[in-house]
Amino acid sequence: MRNQAEIQLIGYVYQDAKCPNESLYPNWVTFKMQVIKKYKDKNGAEQQNTTWFNCKASSDKIAKNIKDTIKDKMGVLVKGYPKAKGFTNSKGEIDANIEVLVTDFNILTYPKKTEIINSNLVGNQKTFDDFNDDEIPF
Repeated sequence: MRNQAEIQLIGYVYQDAKCPNESLYPNWVTFKMQVIKKYKDKNGAEQQNTTWFNCKASSDKIAKNIKDTIKDKMGVLVKGYPKAKGFTNSKGEIDANIEVLVTDFNILTYPKKTEIINSNLVGNQKTFDDFNDDEIPF
């Protein structure tokens, strides 16, 4: 029987994944993610509610994959275990941070900038911009 709750998030990465202290903890990777809920209020006006998540990974395989692939503005699906930390903000209000210990992730969309996509290519991979109509094999 499992005693932990696993959540799934679909949203966008805020900044490239990074290692806060790579010399001491090379397999500890963090990145921020936003999940946006859009809805219409009673008057029909579109409203938006954004929730921020601090995602962390500490396993060798997942941390290395995140460090190599997760970039700013990517759409991702993240699975992991949530943890909330309460604090009092500068205005004296009680607030919370939500952290997710990542157990799995999938890339859903890439940023629109082709130079970011090109920097992630390995070997002879090509982007959509590299193909001409004449290269289609049928």
